[in-house]
Amino acid sequence: MSDTTAQAPADREFVGYRQAAEYLGIAKSTLNAYMGRGYGPPHRGRRVVGQYVQYVFAQSDLDEWKLTRPGQGARTDRMHAGAGRACPICTGLCELPAT
Repeated sequence: MSDTTAQAPADREFVGYRQAAEYLGIAKSTLNAYMGRGYGPPHRGRRVVGQYVQYVFAQSDLDEWKLTRPGQGARTDRMHAGAGRACPICTGLCELPAT
């Protein structure tokens, strides 16, 4: 008797900004800036690689984020961060949805 249930393929993991940025087709510094401002893709945790702690990103999360990320030249420093997050416009915790 064979098992006919198909399992979904495992999400590919990208460790660190360099791998994730290369997959997304953006500069590592751009991804770093997005993450620093709270607009980066969600990460699945952190992993120690040598002496560095790096974020771990899933391919499905990167694909989804790529569809909604701010475009080239977008002023992410002038966008609302979203409810409960530090916001450069509200100069405190933001009470508005992310823009």
